[in-house]
Amino acid sequence: MDALLGAPLDAMFSDLESRYNDGRRHVLHYVSAREMVNIIKAAEAGLSGNPNDYRDHWLAKPPMFDAGRHPARNSTHERAEHAGQT
Repeated sequence: MDALLGAPLDAMFSDLESRYNDGRRHVLHYVSAREMVNIIKAAEAGLSGNPNDYRDHWLAKPPMFDAGRHPARNSTHERAEHAGQT
């Protein structure tokens, strides 16, 4: 598992960030598979510009993720709130 998530992966990301994230010629974007599909669909439709503008272009976020809600994080917070531990 360390080979997948450990030092080799960290080294790969460090290399990508140093080569392809100068902020002028290259801007590195980390996206989910759903977001990547949306960015590709936007490009297929002839749209251009900042890829961040198209993360939700074609396939919307699942409702549970709307308005900044993340089910795992919020459910933990809500449980703590109900227990008076906030």
